[in-house]
Amino acid sequence: MPHPRHSTSSDTLHNERPLAPGPPRDPAPHASGPTSAPPALAIEHCVGLSTTEGVLAAREADVEAYVALGRLRSARSRVEGGEGPVDRVRSGDEVEKGSLCDKEGLEGDGAGAGDEWTYPDGGWRAWGVVFGVWCLAASQLGYGLLFGIFMENLEARLHQTPATLNFIQGLANLGANAFSFVAGRLGDRWGFKPCIGAGCCLSVVSLVGAALSYKSLPALFVTQGVLLGISQGLGMSLFMAVPSQWFLKRRGLATGIAMSGSGIGGSIAALILRSTIKLGYRNALLIYTACNVVAYVVGFTLIQERNPPLKDGERRVPKNWLPKGVWRDVRFYSLMGSVFVGVWGYLTPFYFITALTKQQCPEYAPTSLIVAVPLIVGTAVSGVGRVFGGYVADRIGPINTLFLSFFIGAMTQLLLWPRMHSFGAIMAFACLYGWFGSWFVSLLAPSCAQLFGTKGLATIVGFGILCNSPGVFMGGSVAGWTLNAAGGNYGTVGYYSGSMMLGGALALLPARVMGRRELWAKY
Repeated sequence: MPHPRHSTSSDTLHNERPLAPGPPRDPAPHASGPTSAPPALAIEHCVGLSTTEGVLAAREADVEAYVALGRLRSARSRVEGGEGPVDRVRSGDEVEKGSLCDKEGLEGDGAGAGDEWTYPDGGWRAWGVVFGVWCLAASQLGYGLLFGIFMENLEARLHQTPATLNFIQGLANLGANAFSFVAGRLGDRWGFKPCIGAGCCLSVVSLVGAALSYKSLPALFVTQGVLLGISQGLGMSLFMAVPSQWFLKRRGLATGIAMSGSGIGGSIAALILRSTIKLGYRNALLIYTACNVVAYVVGFTLIQERNPPLKDGERRVPKNWLPKGVWRDVRFYSLMGSVFVGVWGYLTPFYFITALTKQQCPEYAPTSLIVAVPLIVGTAVSGVGRVFGGYVADRIGPINTLFLSFFIGAMTQLLLWPRMHSFGAIMAFACLYGWFGSWFVSLLAPSCAQLFGTKGLATIVGFGILCNSPGVFMGGSVAGWTLNAAGGNYGTVGYYSGSMMLGGALALLPARVMGRRELWAKY
């Protein structure tokens, strides 16, 4: 009896008749001679069968190949919808290359990709984790935007230059960013919460120590500088990576909401500090510490890591510091180079906008709250802007969004900062830069997950934060030296920091082009 005509269309699959009851038959032996059908023909043979005898005669290898073909078709259908690249399927169901992060169950399109996993992408537990990260970001990452208030008091009391005092915050930034890489590895090995909890405890100790030794500049270098930086580094790369473990389709939005705590929380803390600094440096720092303790308790209670399942014999943490293949990926160096260069100019406006307001608006008293309004508004807008940046990342991809953030932030500093001579102009700059130029913090983890998947994500994010170290350590001081060399002309500071952010945007282009060559592609 001749075989019916075979077809590989999806219509045939839906029209197959159920198997008729009967005794089981032994599967046909695997052919090894010259009469064996090639794998492609075997797949075609299995897919198109519509008779009971033909289905029962299909070999086990053919069934596996049929499953693989179904996965390939699913991936192709997603590509036609503009969601990601096609998986290259070999014989059987082995996946050689994972699809883009829009495809649920497979994410990343480079080294470390191919994590078969599903994500909640919502629910009270997932959003509770986001709020927990928000609290930790508000208390730890938000601190970096507040040092300008501390520096005003220190400058008047210790009679030191801004370049010298910026070393306190520079040491804190260096400790936080340099230790994040080690903390990411420790978190991947022993769990996130122990490292985050240790960082919270050390943060409280360092802030209390700074409050008790506020009259000594060397003591502040140690307590409010080195120790505080290490305490922040213990948890930074870990809680930044947590939202990516719970969200896929809304990963950018969830991470943006979580990281908005650094801006919104920083603005709230700025109001508290501006009101309490009149009580003295020590009292203001103790009140700020008490607020952080509340945020630490809430954040630590809600946060929960969620790791991909391990295959048989697979190690939780690879022997290498980074997942296999990441070191050889050119896109890795492009992303890290972008972070390394761009951060030199990223924080400069937050450090100097209050001093600029005092210079350009002498009609306001230097100790009044109004001179700090641009900083407070800028940090608050940056928090909301990170939520918007996450929303944009879900639409056009995190790599594209990170490039836009660096580029728009650079243009804002290069074109607007040197031309601000009124309070209204300064406020406009604070809103515009806060909205567009601050997305970097919330986009680092989604960008790493986009390129390399979620396995070992905390370590990869930690390495990205490590690349920040030179810029966050010396960026403010170099800007201060530039200001002194220019005779107090703040326009020169804008040219310096804007050029560095522009360099960061250009350094990201190789990763974008190697990932997707299409100009308007989502990536």
